[in-house]
Amino acid sequence: MLDALKIPRRDNVDDNVAESFAVSYGMLDADLQAAFHALGQCAPSGAPVAGVAAMLEVDEYDARDLLRALAMVSLAEFDGERAELHPLLFEYAGVCAQSGRQSRCRRCRCGMWCTLLV
Repeated sequence: MLDALKIPRRDNVDDNVAESFAVSYGMLDADLQAAFHALGQCAPSGAPVAGVAAMLEVDEYDARDLLRALAMVSLAEFDGERAELHPLLFEYAGVCAQSGRQSRCRRCRCGMWCTLLV
């Protein structure tokens, strides 16, 4: 946690924002990372629980729990039925998918989704 207090480490705003997102992202387990990736592959306006559940190949109850958890750590907005990422987080989720970070996902085939939809 002490490393998180050292932000900003770069001299430009984009790197500072990305590093602060990386701290939060790094604390997610594989299932939450998969949900974050799924939201990053949806429309910028977000997705309903059923859509995220289908992408993750889980039931809606589990998808709702994952989306609620992302909201609790401020990585998504979630009203109980629909989740959405802030535009900067949406872009970051795309970067995570393109960088191969989706390979950590173990519960779903997020890597396939990210590869196909990016």
